[in-house]
Amino acid sequence: MTFKNIFIHIFGFKYYWLKDIMNMKKLFVAIFTVLVSVCTVGASSVEVRSAAALYAQKDYAGAMEMLKKALKKNPKDIDALHKIAVLCYDLNDIDNAFKYIDKAIKYTKKDDPSLPVCYGTKASFYLDIKDTASALKTYDIAISIDPSQKEVLLDRAILFRKMGQYDKSTAELKKVIAMEPNQQAYRGVDLNEYYKGNYKGAVDWYSTSLVNFPDGHYTYILRGNSYLKMKEYDKAVEDAMSAIPTKYFDGA
Repeated sequence: MTFKNIFIHIFGFKYYWLKDIMNMKKLFVAIFTVLVSVCTVGASSVEVRSAAALYAQKDYAGAMEMLKKALKKNPKDIDALHKIAVLCYDLNDIDNAFKYIDKAIKYTKKDDPSLPVCYGTKASFYLDIKDTASALKTYDIAISIDPSQKEVLLDRAILFRKMGQYDKSTAELKKVIAMEPNQQAYRGVDLNEYYKGNYKGAVDWYSTSLVNFPDGHYTYILRGNSYLKMKEYDKAVEDAMSAIPTKYFDGA
């Protein structure tokens, strides 16, 4: 593979990765299957657990049936309401998605750790219909309830980046990093510096990320792109070569 092909293959791939991190469908799959860890595992009904398993198998009709059974037994089942909201969204039924997530919020106690998650999900729905103002307001509510909600902070940071408010985005991400080393947060700060045109700052943050996450091959891709902008081609090639031996580029 020539160096030209390496740049096309490696640094061209960057844009697919950036698109992927904004893919809300994948976010909701994660929410659907992981929310049970936010709530008490024992609190989830058999129907809700079955629905999560069916959803993972992409049997959406089966998952919907199980969730409706759960709600028939208990109309205030927070876990079921949250999951059916996500499922409705996944099926492009945005009206029912909002209806069910509003019910989940209504029935969730103020001290329940799943409440900010529900608000975060609702904010994501607003993002999907391009209602940025409502999304930001809803993220604010989620974080006011629990400022330590890393997932919500990360989502709000992405929203600020989409709005071109890179410094606000970085401030959110640094809150996450202060709680724990977080690869997504590091990359987020990197991207903010990159979009600001501060390629040296981006390289510094990418390098810090690699110290904490040495197997971060995507980070090599992104740092290499910054080196390209700085016309430090030898370093860009080195990062490209570091990113190649991964499963993402097998058979290239």
